[in-house]
Amino acid sequence: GERKLKSSLIISRDDGGNINGCVGVEIAVANKQSCSVLSRDAGEQLLNSGLASLGGRQRGLIRKAPLTELASAVLAPDMGLIPVLSNLAVSPAERGRGLGRSLCAAAEAAARGWGFGEMLLLVEAGNAPAQALYTSLGYQVVKTADVKTVRIGAAEIESEMVETLTMAKQLL
Repeated sequence: GERKLKSSLIISRDDGGNINGCVGVEIAVANKQSCSVLSRDAGEQLLNSGLASLGGRQRGLIRKAPLTELASAVLAPDMGLIPVLSNLAVSPAERGRGLGRSLCAAAEAAARGWGFGEMLLLVEAGNAPAQALYTSLGYQVVKTADVKTVRIGAAEIESEMVETLTMAKQLL
């Protein structure tokens, strides 16, 4: 069936049509207390199993409701939906010119358009330039955790634990 959790990839192109930056934003299921974001598949499975647990009449009434209402009806009280900004990338030639800031603003506009008033993102603790950008945009650190990260090397795929910051922002 159709995916319940929306996502968008925002792409910026230069005058010649070449991609010079991009950012993703997706609605995710998260634990509200711990700010732990579930994978897309796990979040959709949780929503689908919650929907399946309802009686036929309840399911019929809630099926066409806005996603936030559906989530409130079928998720545990400590779980909720939140947009997550991800994979911001700006070509080296464009860095320092405001493109990252513009891409983040477009992702935030998408989240507001979906009816959300806050956004999360995850950034590696060692990525000082990204942290500085996000802080200047109003994001605040709400959690620090070691996260398993996969990196594609020249000869192999490597997995390592990386200190990661979860940052949040209220969208106006």
